[in-house]
Amino acid sequence: MKKFNPFGDYFYKTKIEILPQEKEQLRVFMDTLTPLFDPNKVAPVTSYTLQYILNMPLMSNLKKQVEGYLDEIGCVLGNSWGQKYIKNQSHGIHTHCNSVYSGIIYVEVTDSPTFFLHPYAGNIPNSPKFTYLYQNAEPNTMILFPSYTAHFVEKHTNNTERIVISFNAYDKVSGETKGAPKIGLKDGKD
Repeated sequence: MKKFNPFGDYFYKTKIEILPQEKEQLRVFMDTLTPLFDPNKVAPVTSYTLQYILNMPLMSNLKKQVEGYLDEIGCVLGNSWGQKYIKNQSHGIHTHCNSVYSGIIYVEVTDSPTFFLHPYAGNIPNSPKFTYLYQNAEPNTMILFPSYTAHFVEKHTNNTERIVISFNAYDKVSGETKGAPKIGLKDGKD
């Protein structure tokens, strides 16, 4: 797994094996949700509020891989969900609160990269000159990033579907956010 540090906290990127039956299970599941969403809206079809998609029986291979990578950085898997974008859909700027790391698994993609915003850009003198990291959406690739990192997906511009799995991870020891600022505490201890 490749480790990189664009904003002062580590991001991770690795290829991940997604079995054909996992892709099919995800596609069938997302297709059953599609009628519940207005195709004229900019928001993608998502299973965010429905169930932990990596807990589906046919996703066990993928879940095992994700858990293995999270274990390497001292985290455990939290919630997970699928997202399907069709033409003209996007995802606005957001973060993932109440977790330490978040992840994106690119399942089926042709364009629509993820943009990660630098947390200090423009706010601190001599901060890095770039304001975002453009992360190409490569099939069978997983990105792990600090959950506080704001990110977004621009409008999907072609007729193919963009299908991803997103998830949150928690500190393995406490089950809580690791490294969160301790407001009002001089020594940073609980």
